[in-house]
Amino acid sequence: MNKSVLVTGAAGFIGRHLVEHLSDQGYSVHGLDRSNADPVSSCDSWHIADIMVSSELCSAIKDTKPDFIFHMAALIRGDSLEDMLNVNVIGTRQLLDALLKFSRETVVLIPGSAAEYGCVFDDELPITEQQTVRPVTAYALSKVAQSLIAQQYWLTHKLPIVRTRPFNVSGPGEPASLVCSAFARGIAEIEKIGSSGTLTVGNLQSERDFIDVRDLVRAYTWLMHNGQTGQVYNICSGQSIKIQRILDLLLGMTNCSISVKSEFEKSDHTDIPKIFGSHQKLHSQSGWDPEITIEQSLSDLLDFWRSKLKLS
Repeated sequence: MNKSVLVTGAAGFIGRHLVEHLSDQGYSVHGLDRSNADPVSSCDSWHIADIMVSSELCSAIKDTKPDFIFHMAALIRGDSLEDMLNVNVIGTRQLLDALLKFSRETVVLIPGSAAEYGCVFDDELPITEQQTVRPVTAYALSKVAQSLIAQQYWLTHKLPIVRTRPFNVSGPGEPASLVCSAFARGIAEIEKIGSSGTLTVGNLQSERDFIDVRDLVRAYTWLMHNGQTGQVYNICSGQSIKIQRILDLLLGMTNCSISVKSEFEKSDHTDIPKIFGSHQKLHSQSGWDPEITIEQSLSDLLDFWRSKLKLS
């Protein structure tokens, strides 16, 4: 009998890749999203539900009877701490309360973010899961709170919950609001309209740890079965790369003549200069290592935008 998996936020960037990967692996996959727009075709069923509405969550859980839940639904952009806390924390609590009523044995994977680590110093790199969290943005703070409420439900109700902290996720389908995709989309737009143009960028000196979304969902699938409940796992490449290098790699993939204009505001105190993690904990338990190079990830991302803009 196929295992049943429910993916919240299934229409999102990571959610779509996760649904497709799980479906390829033979799982019975059920997608849940608050929008009916463009449901993932590989889902066995699609549920329109708002994680803030308890009755809708309960209905989806009763209908799908999931063995596993990937809670991908989250708010990642916005200045309002209240909105971030409502969706990322209260929404998670609504899901866990629904499981207490109908499906206490369901294993839940709750993705956090490397943003939770926030302000780190050079002697604390690479970051392990034992690193003190020092969130500097509303999003990061909401993810710390989400992690804590998940831990509370594991401790007090014995719900089988595994938490993760993925670092910067890239690859085909990445939202244009994120740095790699912003560059790739800008290049594809210039290619579409002519042979030259200008790309406006922000800070190119920051260093980040990038992981391809397809490597990420492989890690998630292993953790779904074998991750230690109550634990948190970094998912990362284990090395940093300058944003300038990301841009240079993408510019090297086009024949257009593209000039770069910087509009970086040095007063942005939330921009951490350098951050990269250690995935030793995950590797030691699973043997997982990233397989997709940053060059391949960026090439696939650029091709994604070329295709998308060609069809628009």
